[in-house]
Amino acid sequence: MISAVREAQGELSYYICTSIDITDRKKSQERIQFLAQHDVLTELPNRSLCIERLRIALQQAQRSRKKVAVLFIDLDRFKNINDSLGHHIGDGLLRSVARRLTDTVRTGDTVSRLGGDEFIVVLNGVEDSDEVAYIVQRRLIPRVRDPHEVEGAEIHVSCSVGIAIYPDDGADIDELMRHADVAMYQAKAEGRNSAQFFNAKMTERAQQRLQIESRLRHAIEQDELRLHYQPRVDARTGAMAGAEGLLRWTSAELGVVSPAQYIPIAEETGLIVPIGKWVIEQACAQIAL
Repeated sequence: MISAVREAQGELSYYICTSIDITDRKKSQERIQFLAQHDVLTELPNRSLCIERLRIALQQAQRSRKKVAVLFIDLDRFKNINDSLGHHIGDGLLRSVARRLTDTVRTGDTVSRLGGDEFIVVLNGVEDSDEVAYIVQRRLIPRVRDPHEVEGAEIHVSCSVGIAIYPDDGADIDELMRHADVAMYQAKAEGRNSAQFFNAKMTERAQQRLQIESRLRHAIEQDELRLHYQPRVDARTGAMAGAEGLLRWTSAELGVVSPAQYIPIAEETGLIVPIGKWVIEQACAQIAL
């Protein structure tokens, strides 16, 4: 900053020059801007920056008549690693996965962390589903599955990947991300450590799953659960050695629901805890009776 000093008659006398080093201020401003658009832990683009890049990718695809693939990636059984080894190991694993995902994709693609152990990859300008399948099956999934060295520990983890392709599976950002998410849950349901392309039937299954979850939340209070028993028999003597309690659910709206349908949902949503409590209380009451 330069200020002119004049005499009483108005003639210029001298200048006062003041300099301020704003390097630290500039660095702070750049860091704040970076953190506004990136995940703190992995330094990957966050959701808002990912959506902006996806919007640009869709615009480019419209002009070039190419496709854009949106991948939803969820680490399998990541909670077990956090609970057993500690959050510092979990954080290190997330950083390792982030680096490998970034190394796997092409220049111009985007790898983003949504939060927790969920990542999104945007593959820009792909030709067809075969190209996407090659990237996911031959490069992405194997790289994530390779052992991770985290603070001297060797960690093994796999991932489930859901894939939606523009314009085949959706015409806008919300639809593409929703369909990729649905496909990811299907990959988990089919055994994890795999990838699934979205198809229309998955939407029906997702809606059915939401319906089961919604009704299951009220099953206890509406007295829809029952315990059935089957005998445990000593094979040597033929004598009854005990009984196994089996949970059965008959919904007022859905009818008889298979345990294969509602037990996994109960485990994923945490509903298995109050259901388990109900089972123990019922079994103990019936034994006492």
